[in-house]
Amino acid sequence: IYLLCGVKTLKDSEIAVLHYDEYAEVASKQNFTIGIKKNYPNFYLHRSQSPKDDIHIPRNRIEKDFDYLINNIIEISHGYYCPKCGTEINL
Repeated sequence: IYLLCGVKTLKDSEIAVLHYDEYAEVASKQNFTIGIKKNYPNFYLHRSQSPKDDIHIPRNRIEKDFDYLINNIIEISHGYYCPKCGTEINL
């Protein structure tokens, strides 16, 4: 899932790349906000008024290729996603 983190000068906006499970955290919300702080490595996906509920999204994901993103999902999910067949990996 891609989200545009827009700023006044659109050319300075950034694109956030979300894993599906990160998007699922806010998909049912009518409104959610994504923001950045200058010189911080993450976007902040705001789910509520409380900053402790923010989901941190690495800003450099847009620079990664799909192999990296898939391997990152496998690492996070402890081998759940198989890139060739889309099913659980039996370790």
